[in-house]
Amino acid sequence: MKRQPKKASPVTVAAKPSPKRVTITPVARIGGVAAAVTTKQTNATRRALVISGFVLSALIFLLVVTVPATETRFPAAGRLLLDHQLDLVLTGIATLLLTAMLFYVTQ
Repeated sequence: MKRQPKKASPVTVAAKPSPKRVTITPVARIGGVAAAVTTKQTNATRRALVISGFVLSALIFLLVVTVPATETRFPAAGRLLLDHQLDLVLTGIATLLLTAMLFYVTQ
């Protein structure tokens, strides 16, 4: 003989409380310029540093690429550059990355 299934008890849902209203009062700003705004002088300094960093890394890469293909590889300075070619490439990459980080941080 089968047993009759139990009837589920009725489910009651609690009423949601009404949202509270928050009033926002306007604040008058007294004083000068906000801290996030850069002045023309700091912007010019940042630009000069970023441009000089890019130019320096480009010159290092240019040295590494052009010296082995020209006659300047035969004197002592050229041979020294050929010996440290990988070091100069890594220095150029590091300069480029530091310049990009400077640009990102000071934006």
